[in-house]
Amino acid sequence: DFLLTTTGVSGAAITGIAGVGPYTVTASTGTGGGSIRLDVPAGASIADSFGNQLANLPFTAGEVYVVDRTAPTVAVTPDGTTTATSPITFTITFSEAVTGLTAAGVTVTNGTKGALGGGPTQYTLPVTPTAQGAVTCQVPASAARDGAGNNNTVSNNASVTYNTAAPTCAVTPDGTSTNGSTITFTITFSEAVSGLTAAEITDVLNSVTRFGLESTVRWNLLPRISTLAHAFQEDGAHHHQISLFLPRLASDPGIG
Repeated sequence: DFLLTTTGVSGAAITGIAGVGPYTVTASTGTGGGSIRLDVPAGASIADSFGNQLANLPFTAGEVYVVDRTAPTVAVTPDGTTTATSPITFTITFSEAVTGLTAAGVTVTNGTKGALGGGPTQYTLPVTPTAQGAVTCQVPASAARDGAGNNNTVSNNASVTYNTAAPTCAVTPDGTSTNGSTITFTITFSEAVSGLTAAEITDVLNSVTRFGLESTVRWNLLPRISTLAHAFQEDGAHHHQISLFLPRLASDPGIG
């Protein structure tokens, strides 16, 4: 007298009928995800006490139950970047709407969590770094659940490097003598940088000064070049070289 109409699921079946009106029908949901609806087919033997059978058969307008066995997935961004900004705002994105997520339920290292915002699919969590280095954020398994009660899977462990230390730089050689017409200076930074331009080097070369004995020329570049460090953005090359062409100077015997 009863029939299950399904989509997506397999193996669903009626497992029990109780009562004489109203009836209580129980069914197993089988495997997989999809929907289940309970119908009364044409020709059902259900009748009242006078033997009158149901008139509105087949009945196919019953409630549809959604069977959802898929756990929500979650991704945390940004990941693999470097910043000097505090706090670092992590974005937590679920594959579907969830509830139950709290800041306490999110795992953070090298930082202090702020207030969790957003939802129900995308959340944000500001984290104030405790020290220089990697600040990580991860959502553990079962920190939230979807409308069907499925707990989320574990997220990636997002890592952002917090770096507010300015790179330092050194120029070599320093304090040496040469009779060559070209001197090659090597500029070495404490970490990868970018932003060093030819224009900045040209400005430095225009400001070289002469020191020492008449037979010695010392090119004092370090003080000026060191002041350029504040303009460098990290992630370029560590070493830069510049060459100076030194014309023979009549007032500097022994050079050249």
